[in-house]
Amino acid sequence: MDIQRFSIRQLLLATAIVALFCVAFVTENPWWRATLGTLTMGMLLNALVAAIFARGEQRAYSLSFFLGAVFFFFGFYTYMVSLPYMITIKFYDYLSNSLPVQPDEENFMLVAIIFWLQVLCLTTAQLGLAWYRRSQKTAACDKVYSPSASESDSRLIQTNSQ
Repeated sequence: MDIQRFSIRQLLLATAIVALFCVAFVTENPWWRATLGTLTMGMLLNALVAAIFARGEQRAYSLSFFLGAVFFFFGFYTYMVSLPYMITIKFYDYLSNSLPVQPDEENFMLVAIIFWLQVLCLTTAQLGLAWYRRSQKTAACDKVYSPSASESDSRLIQTNSQ
């Protein structure tokens, strides 16, 4: 079994995304929330277009990313059902007790929804890409040589002429 490896670029990007969300969690600036929401919707639109028109690994990644968003919006990971049970609530309780200015709960929850949407989409995209690569590797290993129709016809013609 192959271990999923992450590049330095992916790790730095993940760190930057987490840092942006941490700033958005503790500030009550509506611009942060609007920026993160707009970027997330742009990523979802890009993933949908790439899932339709791209091929190969890019299509697998984009389709998995978009399916993660669909699962998030229509599955059990909605605000009413599971967000109160996620670690975000514990983080909010910790921040509200330790910061001199307590963050607004509504702002915090909206940013938490966007954060968990990003986490789920990026995770499903990585899983989809890994499964695609594994299926391609398996398909390449499982190829069995079978003569094409033209090769078998030429052998048949050679045996009939002798």
